[in-house]
Amino acid sequence: MNTGLAGTGSEGEWSVELDEVINSLDLYDLTFGNGQFSLQVSGLRLEKIAQLQGILKTIKRDEVFHVHDAFGGRLELVEHDERLIIRIVHPIRSRTANLLQIPLSGAERTKLALALGKAIEDSKTQI
Repeated sequence: MNTGLAGTGSEGEWSVELDEVINSLDLYDLTFGNGQFSLQVSGLRLEKIAQLQGILKTIKRDEVFHVHDAFGGRLELVEHDERLIIRIVHPIRSRTANLLQIPLSGAERTKLALALGKAIEDSKTQI
């Protein structure tokens, strides 16, 4: 798939890139990271990326937000014990799962939301 840079944003250590998938139906690749990790998810609509930015600000305790099916499982955000967790879960049996969890503090969550917002705005100026 060919992509073209649509927008970027950063806040503190967080950086976000949106790449528009060429010849697609308004699909984007989203890459974000903070120097300790980077995550890239392909095939998202801009509306879903905007929802992701909003949920970073409003997610409630134990709420789960499904971002996308990726990495052979589900990419989700969940709020637990006043921390936001980015997780990839792949159930393999009724009681076990393959799991990756990346916890974010409140400050990191705010910075990621701001960086996402900047990338979304930047992508709108590129159109």
